[in-house]
Amino acid sequence: MEQRVSGVSISSKIIVQPQGRYLQDVENFETRIFNYRTIEELSSNFTTPFKVFYEHGKVRNIQIGRTEPLWSVNLKKSIASIFSLDLEVIH
Repeated sequence: MEQRVSGVSISSKIIVQPQGRYLQDVENFETRIFNYRTIEELSSNFTTPFKVFYEHGKVRNIQIGRTEPLWSVNLKKSIASIFSLDLEVIH
């Protein structure tokens, strides 16, 4: 029988490297089923760096590997959106 999971918890360290635009990298990423058993295959899918392109503080584009599973792409998009800040409204 295929293993199914109803939810996971995540914990990681996010590294943002300003390079004109930003490179975001996730380190020490851990995933667990709610009984807190580490799932290595999920962790390995998520630890590859990804690039986020900002313009005036807003996310304009995200560069993610082509082989990333959809769940990993969506999670990386959500991390990028945390750092999105509309700077035009603030001024």
